[in-house]
Amino acid sequence: MSDCIEVIKPFAAALHEEHLGDVQIIGGICTAALKHPDTVILFDSKEVIAPSTLTLSTIRNDSNRTLRDLDVFVPTSETARINRVKKLLDDTVRGELDPSVFGLKPQSCLQQKINNPLGAAAMTFVSDRFEWENDTLVKSLFPLSVPMDRDSIEPWTLSVGDLHVSIPNPAMAIINYLCRSITGLRPKDQEKIEELVMNVFRKETQLRDWAIDGEGKSQVELGLLLRSFTPNKQHTDLLGLNRRILTIPELAEDPAFMMPNMEHIQKVALLGAMSVKACGLAAVEPIEIFRSGYQSVVERTPFGSKIVDSD
Repeated sequence: MSDCIEVIKPFAAALHEEHLGDVQIIGGICTAALKHPDTVILFDSKEVIAPSTLTLSTIRNDSNRTLRDLDVFVPTSETARINRVKKLLDDTVRGELDPSVFGLKPQSCLQQKINNPLGAAAMTFVSDRFEWENDTLVKSLFPLSVPMDRDSIEPWTLSVGDLHVSIPNPAMAIINYLCRSITGLRPKDQEKIEELVMNVFRKETQLRDWAIDGEGKSQVELGLLLRSFTPNKQHTDLLGLNRRILTIPELAEDPAFMMPNMEHIQKVALLGAMSVKACGLAAVEPIEIFRSGYQSVVERTPFGSKIVDSD
């Protein structure tokens, strides 16, 4: 049985050789390292140092014995650069993990949603990161959007023995789960994220401040707003913020709603349709047989595209 860390080493070496140090591995070994009780987190130097004994099988511990995902974030919308990383990944991992490479989406993709709000609302299930005007970034789960601090995608370094690879800020590893899905935090991720919250914020208290009052704040706020789509779901207050869930009419007038000039009744109708869809998905999330069904047509990773496991 292969180990993820050994499988990833040639890919990490290829990234280093081509000076692609900002390309980040999401989930997988990142999550495993952050959950480990002996991992050291250094805020000032942006480092996560896991025990050299850390291992993670390339095969999931599920009934189907499927390959574990290797999700890779390239912080650009440049197609050529994203495709280069895909090529490096295919050449080095060689089918031992299930790879996915994604980057920032261009402004035109989000503008298309604004131009066709009903169609966009019907097809949107998870959030994505978009480049916006004047070199700014936004995190959006249409029709909601918040500005993103560019520092929130600055890479940290994960070291496991002689493996050194870029990962997201550990606080973002938590926030991404809270603001990625139309249904909020999924039940299957609950225990994992609770463990991450306890481990990460206990070891490095500055990361909680970074998440709540610093560079991660706007994306935390998006996660809080998304709860309005499923108001009857039991949303756990993982960050201890004690915020109430907004009603749909209140959400319609929140600054995060992307089309402020739309008539209020139209906003409510659009958000109401999103809520119906979200509540329907939330109702069946705990049912194992349904997971493989709707996840295959939704999207991916804590950042965007198909929703799948990344533990």
